[in-house]
Amino acid sequence: MGARCLEEAIALGLRTGLGDERLRIGHVKYFADGGMGARTAWMLEPYLDAEYGMPLGSMMELRQKIAAAENAGLAVMVHAIGDRANREIITILEELADSRNKVTQRSSVPPALPHRIEHTQMIRSEDIKRLAKLKVAACVQPHNMILDINMIDESVGERGRWTYAYKEMLDAGIPLLFSSDAPVCDPSPLVGIHALVTRQRRDGTPEGGWYPEQRIRVEDAVRGYTTAPAAFYGQTRKMGTLTPGKRADMIVLDRDIFEVNPMEIADARVEMTIFDGRIVYRSD
Repeated sequence: MGARCLEEAIALGLRTGLGDERLRIGHVKYFADGGMGARTAWMLEPYLDAEYGMPLGSMMELRQKIAAAENAGLAVMVHAIGDRANREIITILEELADSRNKVTQRSSVPPALPHRIEHTQMIRSEDIKRLAKLKVAACVQPHNMILDINMIDESVGERGRWTYAYKEMLDAGIPLLFSSDAPVCDPSPLVGIHALVTRQRRDGTPEGGWYPEQRIRVEDAVRGYTTAPAAFYGQTRKMGTLTPGKRADMIVLDRDIFEVNPMEIADARVEMTIFDGRIVYRSD
């Protein structure tokens, strides 16, 4: 849902969580900054070849809009790329959480889902610890990391260690939701899992992985595409795991990605897709 329609959405009585199994109202989206490729992501320190980037609006105004959405029962997702943008958004969410804790009675209905930060691409370690204390998820796009390696090295140099810090965020307890950012990137989760586990391009570069200390296990990568989103959206009784009583949403692969060489994961082929217990695709 676009933030420009916030007042209309509130007037219509739209709330996060309304809908059915096929279509449900989610988050209102806001943008805190731009992107690192264009050097418009908002940074704490200047780029090596540009200035600090920029916010896309007033942080005070953004705080007011997020508060208005929250009071109307609408969760928000905020695009934040640069480390300054992520720090500012975390501060806003901390202030709102503090305000909620101080209110003993409220006439409004809180959102059915927690807020989330979209991308969380560059974030300092001290801000990861702050984010972990909030009931906020980070929705991140692992394949973007592979596409961005050269650009990040050129634009921020060694500060690149604060980008795509998935292992550190997981270890801190931040709920990570993995997505593709399609159509910017390949929509296949297998491509994202390969990126998360190897931090290498398909040709094996850079050797040893790009900031390899941030690699995660295949199990954690799969969890970020399955059980973690189900838990965040309150759907664990219906989906997220292959267990009795849940919807049979699954794929059958031509190899076991938990056992093969991690460099092979992106080459795995889908043999069958099952949606809600019905076969909707076969490779033959």
